[in-house]
Amino acid sequence: PHMISDNLRYDFLIKNYAYRHTVKPGITGLSQVMGYTGETRDFKKMEKRINMDIFYVRHWSCKLDMFILYKTIFRSKS
Repeated sequence: PHMISDNLRYDFLIKNYAYRHTVKPGITGLSQVMGYTGETRDFKKMEKRINMDIFYVRHWSCKLDMFILYKTIFRSKS
């Protein structure tokens, strides 16, 4: 989670940023398994991460969760 001041700043800079908060944070997520991890100083990378989170919220399914679980296990073994 980000500091509140960061959330306010990102919400101003990135369209639909706050929408990603409709899901509680977990151990992993779609943006993480797709490679958008760690500190992000590049605005475009941050925007891609947010878009992955929004995609997850809008397209949630058991199949998508299984994909994330599979990718999480696969990434942790490499």
